[in-house]
Amino acid sequence: MTEYGFGSDVIEVRAGQTVEFLLKNSGGLDHEFMIGREVTATMGGMATGFEHDFFEGLMPIVDPPEAVMDMESMDMGMDDMDLDDMDMDDMDMDGHDDHHHGFMVVLAPGATASVTVTIPDDAVGDWEIGCFLDKGTHWSSGMHATLRITT
Repeated sequence: MTEYGFGSDVIEVRAGQTVEFLLKNSGGLDHEFMIGREVTATMGGMATGFEHDFFEGLMPIVDPPEAVMDMESMDMGMDDMDLDDMDMDDMDMDGHDDHHHGFMVVLAPGATASVTVTIPDDAVGDWEIGCFLDKGTHWSSGMHATLRITT
């Protein structure tokens, strides 16, 4: 992970294979690692995450475990928000935080982590790896790659 990219533009693996993603943040900013399909966007048009989380229903092993953030479980309703600090571009039509959904690993500059997962047989095709920090500017600056899963 660097400003603004991942080590490879395309990573190819096979369905059924156990893969260890070795992550190192070599940049000067925090970065995240997410895999999914169909990029979601705010009302302002900035990329915020994926509609379909690759890791949904999977049990990846992450070392260190504290690098994992699951924003789906942290989604807040309107009653929990400070309306004075709210950025409406990050809200969906129901008033929920529309920034990041699903499994992600977040690393500070210089930090490392590994994510080990067995690739499901039904995951064949292209997925995207991305970082959506800073209201999507990491993504729009080129911090994304393709995870290609073959049979």
